[in-house]
Amino acid sequence: MPSKRNGFSYTIFVLFVCCMQVLRLSPRHRSEVIQKKCSRAQISFQSYLVTKFSNDKQRRFFPDQPAFSRCLQTLSKLDLVEESWNSVLLAH
Repeated sequence: MPSKRNGFSYTIFVLFVCCMQVLRLSPRHRSEVIQKKCSRAQISFQSYLVTKFSNDKQRRFFPDQPAFSRCLQTLSKLDLVEESWNSVLLAH
């Protein structure tokens, strides 16, 4: 798999999808809930040096829905979508 620019590992995307499958929750809503909880607890799923950027944007502690969509696009370009989902379903 190619390296990711946003610093989140592919593992967190797979684990999140597994949770969404098991719990049957909305990924968009749930990712924001997890982001808030991680932010409060200062638990991040990526390595970083700064929490606030020069343009006043805050670093996310947990990936958002667009990051998940970009991850899926990357898997699609590599023709790994079916293999990835089979792994998720097997884990489920």
